[in-house]
Formats: sequence, C-alpha cells, structure tokens
Amino acid sequence: MSPPPPPPASCPPPPAAKKKLYQTIASSRLPVEGDHTEACLLLRQRESCFRQDLQWFLVNTYVPSLIQDGPQCGLVALWMAAHLRQPQLNLDMETVVQTAVRRGYTAQGEMFSAFNMALLAEELCVCKAELLSGGLGGGNAAAIIKHLWRGQPVLIPYPAAK
Repeated sequence: MSPPPPPPASCPPPPAAKKKLYQTIASSRLPVEGDHTEACLLLRQRESCFRQDLQWFLVNTYVPSLIQDGPQCGLVALWMAAHLRQPQLNLDMETVVQTAVRRGYTAQGEMFSAFNMALLAEELCVCKAELLSGGLGGGNAAAIIKHLWRGQPVLIPYPAAK
C-alpha cells in the first residue's frame, strides 16, 4: 500500500471578472450631484473612443441612479426618467415593479413591449409618452434631439440578445 496522496493545494481564487466601466467608476467614488461632473469624468476616461474630428455637445442633467435587482433595466430606466422629470417625485422602485406586474406588463421586471412601457410611464409619471417607430430614420432623430435638448428623458428599447 502506498501512502495517501498529499492534501490538495488550496485552489487559487477565480480570476476577477472584468468590471464594467460604470462599476469601476462607482466602486471608488461616492455619487456626485451635479449636471456635468460624472459625465465629464466618464468622457475623459474614454476619450480615445471618440472621434476627434467631431464637435461634441454635452446635454446632461443629474438624476439619481439605481442599480437594478434582476431583469429590471427598463423599469429602472423609467424610474430614473421619472425622477429626471420631477426631482421631488415620491416614487419608489417597488411601486414601479408592482404596478407593471398588476397591469400584466411584466412577471419579474423585464419589459418586452415599448407600448406597455409608454402606458406605464404615462400612469406613473403623469405625462404624455410618445412612442416612435422606425429607429432614427425619418424625423425621429430630430425629434429625439429636440426632446433631449429640452432636458427631457428618452427611453430607447433594445433587444437583450447579444
């Protein structure tokens, strides 16, 4: 009989997952209230990603952020948009999710319908939502830019598939 093998060496920790840009920034800083501080920091850190031959305009208004819990990116974006429009709004994320569930728009917070998102926005934010189709074609690009220039939020849906 041979002696038992030595105990296994302790496993090295798994390699650290690559943090997303916003996670890297958020992990080392407290939130900054102000219209341009965070955006300027982000743009300076990624300056090499932008074309230098273009002139850029920064239109940014501070809005509180919220890290989503589960598949709720659309609902978190709606919550943020609501607080952008009405900074003193007393609307918590739980109300947003529960209202969407009650209306049958979602099961866990995921949103698959821009139409339903517009209905939810109108109900929770007491506003008139405009649903555009056709991407940035036609007059959509100009309408979106005008809306943003007025300091209003725009929610743009995207498919979750890579």
